[in-house]
Amino acid sequence: MMRKLNPIWRKSGMAVLLVGVITMGSISVCSAGSIEDKKIKQQISQMTIDEKIGQMMLMSFRSWKMQDMQEPEDLEVMNDEVASMIAEYHIGNIILFGENTKETEKTVQLTSAMQSAAVDSGNLPLIIGIDQEGGKITRLGQGTCLPGNMAIGATGNTQYAYDCGNIIGTELLAVGINCTFAPVADVNDNPKNPIINLRSFGSDPNQVADMVVEMQDGINAKNVIACVKHFPGHGSTDTDTHTGLAIVNKSKEEWSSCEKVPFKEAIENGIDIVMTAHIQFPNLDNTMVKSKLDGEQIYLPATLSKKIVEGVLRKEMKYDGVVVTDALNMQAISDHFGETEAVILAIKAGADLMCCPTELSCLEDKTKLDTIYQAIKDAISRGELSEKNIDQSVERILKLKSEKGILELEQYSISPNKRSTNALQIVGCEEHRLKERKMAEAAVTLYQTGRRKTLKPKAGEDVLFIVPYENETFSIQFATNRLIEEKDIPNINVQTYFYTEENEVSRILKEKINQADYIAVASEMHAIKENSSSEWLNLMPIEVLDYIEEVKKQDSVVLMSFGLPYDAVKFSDYSVYIGYNYMSMSEKDAKSGVISSKYGPNIPAVVGAVFGTFKPKGKLPISD
Repeated sequence: MMRKLNPIWRKSGMAVLLVGVITMGSISVCSAGSIEDKKIKQQISQMTIDEKIGQMMLMSFRSWKMQDMQEPEDLEVMNDEVASMIAEYHIGNIILFGENTKETEKTVQLTSAMQSAAVDSGNLPLIIGIDQEGGKITRLGQGTCLPGNMAIGATGNTQYAYDCGNIIGTELLAVGINCTFAPVADVNDNPKNPIINLRSFGSDPNQVADMVVEMQDGINAKNVIACVKHFPGHGSTDTDTHTGLAIVNKSKEEWSSCEKVPFKEAIENGIDIVMTAHIQFPNLDNTMVKSKLDGEQIYLPATLSKKIVEGVLRKEMKYDGVVVTDALNMQAISDHFGETEAVILAIKAGADLMCCPTELSCLEDKTKLDTIYQAIKDAISRGELSEKNIDQSVERILKLKSEKGILELEQYSISPNKRSTNALQIVGCEEHRLKERKMAEAAVTLYQTGRRKTLKPKAGEDVLFIVPYENETFSIQFATNRLIEEKDIPNINVQTYFYTEENEVSRILKEKINQADYIAVASEMHAIKENSSSEWLNLMPIEVLDYIEEVKKQDSVVLMSFGLPYDAVKFSDYSVYIGYNYMSMSEKDAKSGVISSKYGPNIPAVVGAVFGTFKPKGKLPISD
């Protein structure tokens, strides 16, 4: 039988306390902190071991199969089975994904129901987190996507980093999400990095640090939890830890002058959470363990390394806040360690929150949680884990919840309908879209060796855009329609062609090139896949340019770079307009001109620069 939570952090009580803090000065600030500490310790002393373990779990419910269903469905609407699992296992924290957050109104209803499942059963309110970084890692289906970190790095403007964090915090808070696993503090100094790349602010550790701190402040200004990741630094790897185990062979001195810098600045600026990376870093910890995958010896990954988490992060860098693992169900961990072993090792290493320690998609999966909870209790019984260390982790988590007002119960009585009305006015609102557009345009970078070239068509002339993917043609159409409507360009005829999976210039494309008065060709370099012999998505841009030169139309051509910016150096004879992202938009939104779903502002920004509606001022934030 569950105890009803003793609500020791009620808003009214805190209001009285804060009056005392203001009137009595700095001594009372210390008293306020010690009073809160005592309340938290008192709460922990009353908790069962299962309740403590529940506070250390950061669970996902991406999809769910009810007992009367054949297949799981994306969990957009709460159900009694998930509610019962949250209650029964005292789950303290939930991470949402795109499957959960497709529509604003449903997201509000879902987060409200999740909090009710916890609070109504006598458990503590939840940290509800999400990976809302901006750019290509944007989970809110109808939220403001923003240009992405590398684009913000290209602007060189730290105010934009703050604005991104502020927009992220504002929109998340509106839908009932109180934590974002952002900003990314990784320094992307390896062009072949398959997972960080555009998610990084760039390759200069000091600039990355400045941007990270500003985004952190923007998020915190909305009282939303910020989290830097992926410690000790994922930027120089060449393996995606979702699919394999990466290694960084830098010396500790090299690490200190590069990867460490943004994390150090974030910690000194009071970061709420640090997320660990599933990477081998032998010069920080050379402990070898046997892989369950093939029996080979591997270095202990940072997420499971006490030398890195307790030794480097906590002792050397003096961080005493919450540490969360990256998802433990990623193959870098799941291939080499069992579920329970990974959890035990992560706790021993000093992690407080276990992100996605197992997959939950139906009631039968309760046995997985039973196994994990029992394994932790058994490890405590045999002395492998200390309940004192468990208490310390829970204390950090509850302190964070208290500081962010998550434990104030009155807020959860506000009706979901009232929350939805508010959220619909905020998420993806016009004000945020205007800022998003301004930042995307400020990021556009002109890479050239010769003179600057723009397209200056007259009314009625034909402009051909050649792009990799069909959905990018929708972004082109949207952008040109908007520029015509705003009278920035004349009423031109826009033609598009996408070359996905083509390796030669087709007859149809040749005809379009021959008829066009002006041509813009897009190259798109993606993250390099492991064991790939080529860095190119497709060699078509080179083939297209060869044909254009053959028919002597090169004077009317510009190039665009939609993905990673490392492709620009391949086209030294042309003006290349770099956009640092390849998110496009839906055909429906392009036709209507009304943005109702995920939309990347970078391609339209590049189109505006190509037509000369503004002068690109961005600078490459990476070494070329």
